[in-house]
Amino acid sequence: MNLKIIAQNIFISMFVFTSSQTLYALDSDQYENDNIFSAAKLLFVGEKFTQTHTLHKPDDIDWIMFNGIKGRSYRITTKIIGDGCQIQLVLFEIDGQTLIKTGVPNLYGYSIGWHFSITRLYLIKVMHDEGCEIPITYELHIIDETANTSQLIWGYVKDQYCKTPISGVEVSIVDISNGKTRTKISQDGFYNNTFVEDFAGYYCFEDHPVGEYRLSAKKYHMETASPINVTLESNIESYEDIYLISKCNTYLPYLFDKEIQLSDIIGLLQIISGINPKEEISVCNDAVINLKNVIALLKCLSN
Repeated sequence: MNLKIIAQNIFISMFVFTSSQTLYALDSDQYENDNIFSAAKLLFVGEKFTQTHTLHKPDDIDWIMFNGIKGRSYRITTKIIGDGCQIQLVLFEIDGQTLIKTGVPNLYGYSIGWHFSITRLYLIKVMHDEGCEIPITYELHIIDETANTSQLIWGYVKDQYCKTPISGVEVSIVDISNGKTRTKISQDGFYNNTFVEDFAGYYCFEDHPVGEYRLSAKKYHMETASPINVTLESNIESYEDIYLISKCNTYLPYLFDKEIQLSDIIGLLQIISGINPKEEISVCNDAVINLKNVIALLKCLSN
């Protein structure tokens, strides 16, 4: 091999190397790290809610989560900003494994149309199309194509102290205009016998007209500190997390999600006396288990 060919090969190698460095000079977006479905970022449904993402390297994947409502038809659309090749758009169940539908190409990107038969959270997966290895910036939005004016209230029920999702909570919504009440039970987080963290504590009220509403929740000795007032506007879903506190006016972290029995009081006294190791009890935010809290709890339960 002569020197000219060697020089050409060196030049080509340097070009490929520097090109591979600059091809993916695009910065990661504000939603990273969302490469796995359990780290999916929430997107609200509606024309005014749009997320801008980048596929900044060949193996970059974006996962997005949204609320699908029974009886509604949604259109999920991507629009590529600037130059770039195509991307893949896929709709999944909340487990991130069960494929619902793959997107079809349109003029600017991909789109998926789907009519939802069950109200729950769903996932969107976006990645490079096969053979595409250049950075891409795209916009994603979800439009409700259903011809109706009913609105949506949803969110999670959590313990106010540890911010832990709570399942099995009775959530009530009252229409302030007429006093009518509906109730739902917060989800336990299981889908197809698999625990999905983003589904735990989830509640959803669909098909509400525009107006003023009041939310509250309760389970055992836990309840909302005060009702939550919500105003539903046209074509805008309302997201409200509900936080529960103990009506016994004390906080014992491992008892927030159960019906307290006398055996629990005895167990707490054993912890305080040193008979039962405190390390076995899950606590957060420097919660203290002391005699004052136990006495307050005992008085509350005796009423």
